[in-house]
Amino acid sequence: MHTQIAVAMALAGLMVCAETAHATCSFDAGSGLMSITQGGGVLSVGSGGAILFGGSPCGTATTGNTMRIVVNGSPTQTSMVEGSGGRSQLAHLATAGVVALVLLFLTGPLQYLPRCVLGAIVFTIAVGLIDLRGLRDILHESPGEFQLALATAAVVVVIGVEQGILLAMVLSLLRHVRHSYRPHTAVLVEDGAGQWQPTAAVPGTLSGPGLVIFQFGADLFYANVGRFVKDVRGLVERAPTPVSWLVVDAGAITNVDYSAARVLRDLHEDLTRDGVVLMLVHAQSSLQADLDRHRLTDVIGADHVFDSLHEALAMIREKRLHAVEAGTSGAGWKSVE
Repeated sequence: MHTQIAVAMALAGLMVCAETAHATCSFDAGSGLMSITQGGGVLSVGSGGAILFGGSPCGTATTGNTMRIVVNGSPTQTSMVEGSGGRSQLAHLATAGVVALVLLFLTGPLQYLPRCVLGAIVFTIAVGLIDLRGLRDILHESPGEFQLALATAAVVVVIGVEQGILLAMVLSLLRHVRHSYRPHTAVLVEDGAGQWQPTAAVPGTLSGPGLVIFQFGADLFYANVGRFVKDVRGLVERAPTPVSWLVVDAGAITNVDYSAARVLRDLHEDLTRDGVVLMLVHAQSSLQADLDRHRLTDVIGADHVFDSLHEALAMIREKRLHAVEAGTSGAGWKSVE
């Protein structure tokens, strides 16, 4: 056991000797502090003398229970002194004096040093976690989410992490509710290539003569059904020509609550009284279940609920042809493809 300790300490002493030798040679001759020509030799002589007086080469050998003191040139401290502008041994004496004054009279403020160091470490880590590239992408793609991220970061810095997380959750939910309350709406209009393209649902917009294909981008519930009815009435009542067919693209409507179902009943009665036929397309199974539960399927008519827009348009064309054959006006839609 003692032999292993002696070998380990001998290796450590060898490393210290190499470090001290490196300290005497690693600085530029023009630095004036630790060059070979201006003091490096003196350092070597002083270090060697200290080692000799220590009783063993590089001060690493052990005699009984006594361990010799390791003599070291302290290259790290030498580098610090040189970096701060020291050019003579007076810099070392000044440094030692400052250290002594701090230990004697400034130990009180030093008690806060661990917290300061810990805070600096945490701050450095936190700064490294900020994804500036990701924030830039969010700003370009979704300005609303970027504002949410900035608000969350500000609360985390000023108040705390838990409060910031809670605020982010609340703001995200409010943002989602706002989207559901004011969803995307559009009217499908056929372009020159025969493709249906969404356009702004401005009152009076038609998809074709006597036809309105209306898209609503959220579930129908008590908070947004009023907007749905308002948009539908604006499209029908302010149309330049009478509307005979109102097709609602329900691809984004997955459910209808009780309040919305009652409002839809009243809307259907008003549309029927005005001679407008209401149809639903792209109705998913969940929406179909709600329509059945609220008995809206019976009100609208099961034959007016379609899986695709093409099926609804085909039925409109057939109804129009029958109206023409019967000699009625059939204020309808000429292009049904």
